[in-house]
Amino acid sequence: MAANISDLGGAVLQLDGGTYLVSQPVRFPAWFGNFKMIYGTVRASAHFPAGRHLIEVGMDEATCKRADPSQKSCNENVGFEDLMLDGSHVASGCLQINSTMGGNVGPDMFFTGFVDYGLSLHGGHEVMLHQAWFGGVYYDAGKEAKEALTSTAILLAGNDHVVSDVIVFAADTALRTTGGANVIEGLHCWNKATLLGGLGIAVQSPSTRLDKVYLDYNALELTDPKHVSVSNSFFLGMGTIVLKAVAGTVDGLLLTANTWQNYNMPSNETVVLDERAAQFHSVSDLVMQGNVGCSIKNHLMSPRAVTATRSLRRADASRWEIAFDDALLFPHLPIRAARYSIEVEGGAFAQHAMRPAQNLTAAVATSEAVTGTVTVTVTQGEFSVGNSW
Repeated sequence: MAANISDLGGAVLQLDGGTYLVSQPVRFPAWFGNFKMIYGTVRASAHFPAGRHLIEVGMDEATCKRADPSQKSCNENVGFEDLMLDGSHVASGCLQINSTMGGNVGPDMFFTGFVDYGLSLHGGHEVMLHQAWFGGVYYDAGKEAKEALTSTAILLAGNDHVVSDVIVFAADTALRTTGGANVIEGLHCWNKATLLGGLGIAVQSPSTRLDKVYLDYNALELTDPKHVSVSNSFFLGMGTIVLKAVAGTVDGLLLTANTWQNYNMPSNETVVLDERAAQFHSVSDLVMQGNVGCSIKNHLMSPRAVTATRSLRRADASRWEIAFDDALLFPHLPIRAARYSIEVEGGAFAQHAMRPAQNLTAAVATSEAVTGTVTVTVTQGEFSVGNSW
């Protein structure tokens, strides 16, 4: 164990399949490690304090940091598995883990009846959540009960945590991350839909990596993304990617190999801008490749991009103008760079040049009229040394 943390030697709080009704949080104090709680059900009674979690581990991040400035972790090797945690719509949350290094939550964890949070991680690092289910209400709850939810199933307010193979079936927001360098993999969000005001995943931190997530009629919201990657993910119905501007910057965003299936969309765009607070003014190292929108019932899902390529064939022409306003992601940002090629038919030959882009339209001119095809690739982004558009 780290300095000042007492090793409990693998102690196990074994609930032995029982159901326990609690009127106060089950608290695991700071400065203990190497223990776990398994196999049973914990429910909040009607008298449970409204602002607390069913189970609480450790101390708050600021207090722990003062006590241990080097590690900033006051618990270590803490585990929870095969538990059903029911806040009974009284408890603020089900499980809160504070300032912990090396926590393990799962497998076979079920969180329900939470008012604010199913699981909240504060500070610490390297806590893993896996093979778990979250719902503020049960599957069979009525529409009104689901619409009334204001909860967040998973809060990552710390760094270096991992969420994998998790299903959120009822919450206002499935997951919110405010800490950096977290990994989210295999998360299925079929909580409150966009039409009802819900949100799938909210990323408010740098260096977040998302892979194989499933946004089921709700959105993945990225606020001023910095070193964020989204790959191999599926967006169904009103599922989309929302870029939210607060500072108005994008600095290293990879959107690769994602697919969309369109049902009942108010917008047919795969990526949507939220610029209510500010406009994006700086876009660097934004890479979008292999993303596929699809057509369902003749409703085309348009894949917006920061870099786009188009071709235009004209006969007996000396000027080709190709508009990109319906393909590029940022309607108010200019084309920053462009390249082109021209294929002239027959035996004709002409000098050619590209003119400065205006209003998201690129233009190529020739010295005399010819029949040919011009292909233009443009980008709104800026790229650091070693990257290519």
